[in-house]
Amino acid sequence: MPLQFGTTTVVTSLAAALLFGGTPAFAGAAYLVATGRLGFVLVLGISLITTLLWDTVWYFIGRQMSLEKIRKHRFYQKNKELYDKVLKFHGEREHLVHFFSRFIYGTASAFSVVSGMRRMNFFVYIGISAVSISLWFSFLYVIAKYLHQYLGSQDYAFALTIAVAVLFVIVFAGRYGLKILFLHYIE
Repeated sequence: MPLQFGTTTVVTSLAAALLFGGTPAFAGAAYLVATGRLGFVLVLGISLITTLLWDTVWYFIGRQMSLEKIRKHRFYQKNKELYDKVLKFHGEREHLVHFFSRFIYGTASAFSVVSGMRRMNFFVYIGISAVSISLWFSFLYVIAKYLHQYLGSQDYAFALTIAVAVLFVIVFAGRYGLKILFLHYIE
């Protein structure tokens, strides 16, 4: 059953959701694409535009900050050991870290600030962002497609809820797995 809204309304709503919802909105959008309710290219394009906009904002916020200023913040002091390891790791492998930060919920904006602070080449930064966003969305789409095939005979609202819940588990597991990795295995 196609959406009952005009194209402009759907595109505007999707753009707003992706602009303000981040990764959780990616999960819902991926499921809508998997069900055929929205087109893959349209959603990927809107995802790229909205995410690159935020990446640019975070990057330029980082350009205005110094490492000393970040280290004085209370959030940094609460997990000093973790943040010191993350900053060291970012300094040694900035392109790789920026690429993989997209896949771990809650880390992309933090690493975008650090990338700006460390003066990573902006065009390389945006290129890495675009590739990682495209792969992340494609990964979520493949999972959502599988979930839709598995839940396809169920009520649509129920299936969407289950699919988004599964995608959230995947997203949050990555974040906490990374934290454990940095705290216990990376020096």
